[in-house]
Amino acid sequence: MESKLTYVLLVLVIISLLLNGVLLYALFQVRNIATREIDNVVEMVEGVKEQKITFDYPVDQETRYL
Repeated sequence: MESKLTYVLLVLVIISLLLNGVLLYALFQVRNIATREIDNVVEMVEGVKEQKITFDYPVDQETRYL
């Protein structure tokens, strides 16, 4: 009876280790994707910083009050 229990526990420990390995791999993949996307956003913001934006707003303007 003990050998069956030991065998079952050993199999469960191995499965647990494999699942933890898969989980860690997936987390590192997500981290890499997030890092790439953040780098892309930083590049886009750097590009936008170089753009000039002008607004034409008429200051001396008459409006009708109702």
